[in-house]
Amino acid sequence: MPEIEVRSVADLPFPELDRHTLLHLSPDRVDIDLENYGFGFGRVDKLALCELGGDRRTQVLDDVLVLALHAYEDPVIDDDVELAFWLDDEEYYEEEDDDDLDLVVTAPLALFLARRLPAIVAHVSVDRPPPAEIVLALCNPRKIVVTRPEGLKGPPIRYALGDCRSRMESDRADKEWDPDAMLCLDADEWLRIPAA
Repeated sequence: MPEIEVRSVADLPFPELDRHTLLHLSPDRVDIDLENYGFGFGRVDKLALCELGGDRRTQVLDDVLVLALHAYEDPVIDDDVELAFWLDDEEYYEEEDDDDLDLVVTAPLALFLARRLPAIVAHVSVDRPPPAEIVLALCNPRKIVVTRPEGLKGPPIRYALGDCRSRMESDRADKEWDPDAMLCLDADEWLRIPAA
C-alpha cells in the first residue's frame, strides 16, 4: 500500500516553487530539457509571453501566477487538454514495486482548474492582492481552445497554442546567467480567457 494515495485531483501534489525551479531554469541548462516533468505554481513579478508565429508579438505581464503543467502525450480526451502528473517520489509508491516507477496520473485541465485554482489563488493572496494574470505554462500540441470552467472566478487566464518553452531573456541575448533576468515563455500563439 503506498504511503499517500491519490484518489482525486485534490490529492495530487502541486507545490509552490521558486521562479527558476518552476520553469526549470538554471545556469547549467544548455537547452530545453524534454525529460523534465516537474509541476507546481509560483507568483512572479514579470513574465514575457513571446509568440513565435504570426506577428511574433511579445507581451510583458506584471504580477503573474504561473501554473507549470504538462500535457499527456497519448490523450484519451478529445475536447480538453489532458494533464499528466509524473509521481516519482517514493512516498506515492509501494515499497520495492518496480511496476510503479512510471506512475502517471492524468486529469482534464478543466477539472484541475475548477478544483485546484481557487485554493492556489487564495494561497498566493494571503498577504497581498490576487494576481493580475494567470498563465498556464503548458504545452498544447493539439491546440485545444481552453475555456474557463463554469463558476470559476478570477483574473484572466493565458494559455499557449502549440509547444510552450521557458527561457530567460538573457538566454536569447547569449549573455551570462542572470538570475534576475526576465522570465520568458515562448509559444506559437498565446490566447487569453477574460476575467470573471
